[in-house]
Formats: sequence, structure tokens, C-alpha cells
Amino acid sequence: MIRGILFDFGGVLTETCWDTEMIIRITYNTLVENGAQPPDNFFEIMDKVMEERHKRVLKTMIEETMEDIIWETLERCDMNADAVLVKKILERIEEAPFCKMRKETPRVIRALKSMGFKLGVVSNAPSTFPRKILRKHGLLKYFDAVIISCEVKYRKPAAKIFQIALEKLGLRPRETIFVGDVKEIDIYGAKKLGMITVLMKYGDPDWKKRANYLKKILPYNEDPDFEIENLEELLDIVKQLISSKKD
Repeated sequence: MIRGILFDFGGVLTETCWDTEMIIRITYNTLVENGAQPPDNFFEIMDKVMEERHKRVLKTMIEETMEDIIWETLERCDMNADAVLVKKILERIEEAPFCKMRKETPRVIRALKSMGFKLGVVSNAPSTFPRKILRKHGLLKYFDAVIISCEVKYRKPAAKIFQIALEKLGLRPRETIFVGDVKEIDIYGAKKLGMITVLMKYGDPDWKKRANYLKKILPYNEDPDFEIENLEELLDIVKQLISSKKD
């Protein structure tokens, strides 16, 4: 019997959740507004730091934080900054203007909660903005657990981050649906543990840009149990699974 549903954040609950160029611009503007003078090649330096760290976490499955990315960028730029300024930058980034919630997300989440399911989020993110965006849209109260990789260190597809979510919700894998948008990360990790998997076909466009090297670093290829193009289709899948258990 299905008792719970876990969601990826970016590309599933939201249409987009990451924009490297915007994050670098937010960092640059915050530095300038506070009297700092970034070098002319600041954008190139921070982009390189973010790319290097992203490739590293894909291999290690251990998360690195946005704070560390900022400090390393400032160090490579030979810029002096204090913790107060870095905190201001983080706060601006965590407002996440690059996140766009799917229009159907609120009604789907409310519908699933009204059906009695335990709900959770399992997100790979270097900062806690997924929780803040859910709160901003009035959705945080519907989730029984929000697991973010920067807080637990582990990243999908590592089994540990999924296990943390299952333990918090008191669920077993076979009682749980996982909805994600990246086969090599979401579907592979959840299916290895025995969860029912649903792939959002049109996920975060940022991942589409990374598709080629993602396949080289994570050569996993697990087919999902179901595919959807709109989050509302999940309701039909849930009803189908409930009905099949009764038959």
C-alpha cells in the first residue's frame, strides 16, 4: 500500500530552480553595493569555481555549500571580505529569484495531503532555498520532511539521503513513490532502494544543459515506473496504484 510520496524540488515542484549566471550576478551586485571592488574577470572566476565543485559533488555524492563556493571565489579574486558580507550574499541568493513554482504544484500537493499521504522533499542543493521557497508559497506546512543535501551532506543518488527521508516519515521504500526529473540521479537512486519511481519528462532546463557530461560521470540508466509531463498526472498514477492494490 502506498503511504507516502517524496518529491525532488527543482524541475518537479518548480519549473526552474537554478541559474548560475543569476547567482553570480547576485553575488557581484551585493559585493559592489557593500563597497567591494570585484575584478573584471569575477564572473569567469566564480563560474569556474561553481563548475569545478559541481563536477566534484557528482562524483563524491557529498554536498558542498554555497558559502564555501563564495569564500573560494573571493579567495581566488584576492578579495578581502568578512562573514557579515558573505552572509548578506547568501541571504540574497536564498531569496531564489531563479525559482519558478509550477502552477499546478499547490493544488496537487493539497490534494495528496487531503488523501492522507505523508509528503516529503529530497533535494540536492548547496543552500536551503528550497525550504524558503516552499514557505514563501505557503506549501511548507504540507510536507512532513524537507531533506536538503547541504544539511545532511549526502546527495542523490546516494542511498543515504533517501534513507534519511524515509526514516523521518516512517516509511518503507515499497510504500513510497519518488518523483524526480533526472534519470541518473533521482530515478536511479530511488529505484535502487525499491521505491516506485515517476519521471517528470520536462524538468529543470539547467540539467538539460549538463546532460552530456552528466551521463559520463553518472553512467546509470534506470527506467522509471511511470512518466509524466505535468504534476497533475501524478494524481491519476496514485489513484491507479490504490485501485490495483484493492483488486
